[in-house]
Amino acid sequence: MRILLGTTNPSKVKRFSDLLKGYDVEFVTLKDLAITDEPKENGTTPEENAIAKAKFYGQYFEVVICNDSGLYFEELALDDVRQPGLNVRTPMQMRLRRQAPFI
Repeated sequence: MRILLGTTNPSKVKRFSDLLKGYDVEFVTLKDLAITDEPKENGTTPEENAIAKAKFYGQYFEVVICNDSGLYFEELALDDVRQPGLNVRTPMQMRLRRQAPFI
């Protein structure tokens, strides 16, 4: 069975390949199909974003696997503004400024 992995992240491709090793599965990637369009990820949970991605990439391929992640600290309430959640790359939704490299 051929499955589209809805990611450009090589670590995620390896992870799914390792998980399904030994099964009759051939993974196709976004790069393989030259897919450059991206879905809107405006869900409030990783699950909602993964579903949105799967629906979006489903227009290109019949069987699709997508995932999404976030970072959550058990010590903080889910609605605590310090909780990185889906914004793990931009904590508390801060805009990152490009800085000069260290010398």
